[in-house]
Amino acid sequence: MRLTTRRKSPGHRTAMSLALAAGVGRVLVRRLAGQGASLGLLARGIEGLEGARREAESAGARVLTVPTDVADAVEVEAAADRIDESSDPLTWG
Repeated sequence: MRLTTRRKSPGHRTAMSLALAAGVGRVLVRRLAGQGASLGLLARGIEGLEGARREAESAGARVLTVPTDVADAVEVEAAADRIDESSDPLTWG
């Protein structure tokens, strides 16, 4: 699991979490969602990814999911670019 966070404005935090379908990654998603972070979620398994999205949204987080093989650095970089460029549903600032 890897986590990156960015601050584009005071008081607004965004996070990208990899490999979040279960275990520590899923706990991290819940915690960040509860703190009001916007989340970009990456995982290979669609079912786990959608489950994490539903949990985070029910906690009030704004979420973008990107199905990604997190073992593939090129896919992860492409997903990070997609999250950075996204304005729907995430606003990065």
